[in-house]
Amino acid sequence: MAERKTLEQIVKYECFSQKVVLATKVLDNGINLCDKSLKHIVVQSIEQTEFLQMLGRKRFIDSSDNVNLYIKNLPEGTLRKEFQRRIQNVMLFWHQLYAIKARKRILPSFRFSIDGFLSRYTEGGHYIPQYRPFIIPDDVEYSRIGNAAIKDDPGILIDLYVPPRYTQDKLIYDYYKMLAMFETAQDEREERMCYEQFQDETEYQEFNSALQQSQYIWLREQLSWIGFNVGNPFNQNDNTLYPANGAHWINIQNGLFPAAKKELLDFLHSHSGILTEDQEKELKQLYRKFIFLDFPPRKNTKLKGSIKKIQELFDL
Repeated sequence: MAERKTLEQIVKYECFSQKVVLATKVLDNGINLCDKSLKHIVVQSIEQTEFLQMLGRKRFIDSSDNVNLYIKNLPEGTLRKEFQRRIQNVMLFWHQLYAIKARKRILPSFRFSIDGFLSRYTEGGHYIPQYRPFIIPDDVEYSRIGNAAIKDDPGILIDLYVPPRYTQDKLIYDYYKMLAMFETAQDEREERMCYEQFQDETEYQEFNSALQQSQYIWLREQLSWIGFNVGNPFNQNDNTLYPANGAHWINIQNGLFPAAKKELLDFLHSHSGILTEDQEKELKQLYRKFIFLDFPPRKNTKLKGSIKKIQELFDL
């Protein structure tokens, strides 16, 4: 009852009174939340459309309305397993379905592969839940055949269903997009590893695995969905936002860096000649603040970028 009342409140008033609401896909489309007190959104979906739909439930009232988004990074190994489960396995299912259809027409006595296909993908006169979203009836009239007939002849499932056209196109798009993501990540690692020397294959693989942990390829992918382009983490000349450094994102979001830069420049413009000891300390603090907010320290960063930052500040 409490869940139903909360949903009714959200639908009617576009807000909720609870401190925290845990929602399923019931809130991924057609629901608006126009509530300035909604300051935190956690999205766990790894499917781009669902991700954007869930995030899009929050409607911003004015320029002072903002929200903190929490998303989960997945290791590359987990992503590859998910890629196989969500995409490659479905493509294999379609391939085998079409192959069985063709052989069934040509060789009516071809039973071995049919039985193997049915035992792998069906149960109780239905396809198993994992694959049901990826098939539709080929013939609406034929699809009205009863469950009893299907249970008597499970081979009807092979004749009856085909992959949806839209789903095929979308899965092909996802397939190549994820492949490109994996290949880009590998290219970045190889570019970084070309400066190293390895004793053997084991040392190479260990270093490669360590680099994977600092790439955050899935976090970078999700950020690209909402308009943030994150650069190569191994390129020291690339000063784009880096997802592993939360302080940097907060500084940019709250406008702390431009304020620190203005404060430092105002001090420099208003002082000339020899500084007092207190003024020297103030200048040192202002410059430290400027450097930190512009380029927060990373694990691999060396402390020799100050001159470059001074040159950038004065456009030298």
